[in-house]
Amino acid sequence: MLRVKPGDPAASYLMHKIDDKHISVGGSGLRMPMGSEPLPAVQRELLRRWIAEGARRD
Repeated sequence: MLRVKPGDPAASYLMHKIDDKHISVGGSGLRMPMGSEPLPAVQRELLRRWIAEGARRD
């Protein structure tokens, strides 16, 4: 699984790690950010939208 698959948040490992669902897709380790509180829903949604819109690097 790609870390970030532009246009497809559901196929992006980053979202699985942030949503603490990475084990279900064969991942390992702990939820991101490790050692901190989970990201607020607003920040997770911003990342999800960024990926859905193509994960541009600008």
